[in-house]
Amino acid sequence: MAHINVAVPMVYEERVINRFTIHPLEAVGWEGIFGFVLLGLLLIPFFHIDAGAFSELPTHKLDDMMLLMPFISWDKTGKFLRQL
Repeated sequence: MAHINVAVPMVYEERVINRFTIHPLEAVGWEGIFGFVLLGLLLIPFFHIDAGAFSELPTHKLDDMMLLMPFISWDKTGKFLRQL
């Protein structure tokens, strides 16, 4: 199953690159932007969907971005830092 999950996007990317005149690195960049926007938008409904006992979060939601915020901060040099 994992091979199918990897192979299908690769075959689709090759099809898009061959069909349109786009540089492969530009296609990878657009794929990253699309993934970032899509997953960012999915955080909104995931925050409001109650998962009940399926979720191990204290709020019993599918995902809670607000629980992640204390672990993300900016250090004194201005670099993005994740605290554990």
